[in-house]
Amino acid sequence: MTAAAPASARVPASPRVTLYYAAQSTAQLGRNIFFLIFTIAMPLVMYVLFSQLFGQQSFGATNVSALIMVALGAYGAFGAAINGGALLQVERRTGWFRQLQLTALTPAGFVIGKLVAAMVAVLPALAVVFLAGATIGGVEGDPVAYLAAAGIVWLAMVPMVVLGLAISLWVKLEAVQAVLTIVMMVLAIVGGMFFPSQLFPEWLQAVGSWTPTYWIVQLGQWPFVGGDFPWLGVLMLAGWLAILGVVTMLGFRHAVRTSRR
Repeated sequence: MTAAAPASARVPASPRVTLYYAAQSTAQLGRNIFFLIFTIAMPLVMYVLFSQLFGQQSFGATNVSALIMVALGAYGAFGAAINGGALLQVERRTGWFRQLQLTALTPAGFVIGKLVAAMVAVLPALAVVFLAGATIGGVEGDPVAYLAAAGIVWLAMVPMVVLGLAISLWVKLEAVQAVLTIVMMVLAIVGGMFFPSQLFPEWLQAVGSWTPTYWIVQLGQWPFVGGDFPWLGVLMLAGWLAILGVVTMLGFRHAVRTSRR
């Protein structure tokens, strides 16, 4: 059995080591066909269908197709983010995670590398849905609104990547995919990514307002809806990121200990 190098024997990771690991993780995601289909093709098909059924309606002065575009673009990005983090299970299953312990890669460098890879993978998932909204969805808005909405959703995916990492680090390998699917579907539904949260019962709306997915949708739709900027959503996402960051760091140490056995 390969033993992990003592902490005192490791050389601190340089930015070059972290960037190399990030590049390798990004390439790994790009080779995963299921990942690409699930995070790009599925949200695109759903947007085309929903926009044709409901897109001509209006929500105040905003075309509903724009709200659907943001919600399903956020769903695709959410899938890319959480699955991008959760692909760590492959490294644990193949033994590559154990080998990483022999390198100069630190826990922080590990998390940063995975974060960079997943955030890169989020971009195509967002781009295809937003492009469909501009071309066939009839979404009206200037380029600034498009860029602002896409940028907000993209940045808001950071806690979701960390969530995927936390699940992969704490859950047993054989149960990761099941837990991941359940968590993703619950957060997507309660957060209003499939159906507007305004249609939910009041108690469910109250529950949803504590989820990160709810605020991702609200923040992403703001450039098209207008009004006061939802700063509460920024605070909520920051809180989720802080909590999940601690859980992930603890999970990394737990995974290191168990991989030595």
